[in-house]
Amino acid sequence: MTPDYEVRVSARLREDWENGHRYYPFDRQRLLILPGEEARPSPEALEWHRERVFLG
Repeated sequence: MTPDYEVRVSARLREDWENGHRYYPFDRQRLLILPGEEARPSPEALEWHRERVFLG
């Protein structure tokens, strides 16, 4: 997920493991965000994950 709450599904799920079929339809879809900061994922944490963990 991006800091602006767009879901990203790694192509490596498909390429490396032929897995993740249930997630493909959600790629590049935006999440419905609840009001209130406490209910939202941290944009900083999402950015950290995207840069260091996500295998795009």
